[in-house]
Amino acid sequence: MVRLDPIGLGLETDSQGRAVGTSGRPTDSIFVSGPLARGSVGELMGIPEVTAHAERIAAEIDEWLGYQTALRHKVS
Repeated sequence: MVRLDPIGLGLETDSQGRAVGTSGRPTDSIFVSGPLARGSVGELMGIPEVTAHAERIAAEIDEWLGYQTALRHKVS
């Protein structure tokens, strides 16, 4: 479903933290945070870096969930 980052440290992600699928396009609903994202993001080994990255990805997920909810209400 997803592919490794170019240097093989974890999973490839886009700038919003979405995992990149085997097609080369970001997935719609798989987000990656923490050390698994370090090949795409950079150093994520210390607690401050991991925490900051997790908070940013959580905000992206919150935004994505809001968008998904709005779509469902629009269709209903």
